[in-house]
Amino acid sequence: MAPHSLDELRDAAVASVTTGLSAIFILLAVGSLIGTWALSGTLIAMVYYGLMLLSPDYFYMTTCLICAVVAVSIGSSWTVAGTIGIGLMGVAQKMGLDPAITAGAVISGAYFR
Repeated sequence: MAPHSLDELRDAAVASVTTGLSAIFILLAVGSLIGTWALSGTLIAMVYYGLMLLSPDYFYMTTCLICAVVAVSIGSSWTVAGTIGIGLMGVAQKMGLDPAITAGAVISGAYFR
């Protein structure tokens, strides 16, 4: 087997980085959105209104449904899990509900699309 030239290795490295670059930009945008929401008080407001509006009896089903509707409407499951999912995890914690089941409901709804 003949060794690869330096140009072939460079082209392969550039191609592999180019493939993952869009995912990196999405993660940077989602991270910026999460930071903005945290600094502006949006996450705190989501927890406050979530505690007033959501019932613990139907919380997991409602969580999955909210995440599914938002994911279908905006088209980004990462954004839903990173923004609305954080708020719903806070609501679940304040209600004394299981965080593992809540995370499962968030992910299930976020990847519904």
